[in-house]
Amino acid sequence: MCPAASASVRFLVVDVVGNVAAFIPIGFAVAGSIEGNGGSRLWFATGVGALLSLFIELVQLNIATRATDVDDLIFNTLGAAIGGGVFVAWESWRSESD
Repeated sequence: MCPAASASVRFLVVDVVGNVAAFIPIGFAVAGSIEGNGGSRLWFATGVGALLSLFIELVQLNIATRATDVDDLIFNTLGAAIGGGVFVAWESWRSESD
């Protein structure tokens, strides 16, 4: 595999998939921690994920060995939204089966 393709695969796996996957459990937990309908839970989980990611990126500004990247903020927020959506879908399925 050529070096450029290797770098692209690494970016896809580590940066994109890793950032999304890291925030799915956060979104799931946050959506499950509040009362409300599915939409409000999803928005709250997404917002908390975005704020947490922004906080992490801002802290990294002061760490010489770390770098900040808007892509991290986007993919982390997406992961939180997915996690919140999974919780909302699971909760809906669970309440329908009762």
